[in-house]
Amino acid sequence: MVSCALSSMEPVLADKVRERDGLVKLSEASHDATGFIGNKWRVPFHPSLSDHVIQALLNLHRSNTNVTVQIAPDFQRVIDPTDLSAVAQKDHWYGAPYRRGDLDDSSTDGVTAHCAPVECDQSDEFSRMVYANCFLYGYQRVEAEWQTTKTGTERVFKLEEVIDPLNRRSPSAGRFLHAIRDTKSKLFTHLDGALLGYSSTDRERRVSCGVTIKNAPKAESKPKLFRIDGEIPTESFEEISTLFMDQNGLVLEYFLGRGTPEPTTHT
Repeated sequence: MVSCALSSMEPVLADKVRERDGLVKLSEASHDATGFIGNKWRVPFHPSLSDHVIQALLNLHRSNTNVTVQIAPDFQRVIDPTDLSAVAQKDHWYGAPYRRGDLDDSSTDGVTAHCAPVECDQSDEFSRMVYANCFLYGYQRVEAEWQTTKTGTERVFKLEEVIDPLNRRSPSAGRFLHAIRDTKSKLFTHLDGALLGYSSTDRERRVSCGVTIKNAPKAESKPKLFRIDGEIPTESFEEISTLFMDQNGLVLEYFLGRGTPEPTTHT
């Protein structure tokens, strides 16, 4: 199943994905040794495929025109090709990273997700913290979206924590942030925080990989907890956002740029 995030970010590439099995023909899509290359984003090959298997598949595709080779993309890792020449298989995030220098850049519009890690680096305190609180509170992922208005003078920011409904210790409602940034003054003009309460059916639907902040079901309840209007410095936006999302290490990962994998070299 093609995620809506991929469909909106790379519609041409998304059209190449076979609905039946989620594979893409190498003959129909631009690619290199690490994944498929879209108009703007790189979509890596599925992480379950080792480098050796990928190399063998690519060699067969190049050398034998009598066969059709298809490979599964990894919909959870959509990466800016200018940032990484290759992809580490330990990634648990996708989308444009948060950078202060990009806050007024419309080219970074889209969805970024930081997902709960399946393992952690025991030698790193931050990694242990993120892993522990995702496991304890059922934080499945955090999704952030930036969208530039048609006039180009404002950018709208949304961030939502997606919670595993099967975790008994998880809160019944996830936290949600909404902000507006003036690209001329380079200041935020609005910031509010709320709780999103979904129905039991929609809570289960919200955690599926095909549902993102762009096409999420409408919450049954959305009580606002705070609102700020006026000239809000970037530092205040970051501080209040991270404090509001206290205990969710994935939010800190997003704002601090943690979790970004080190580039690996494919030979």
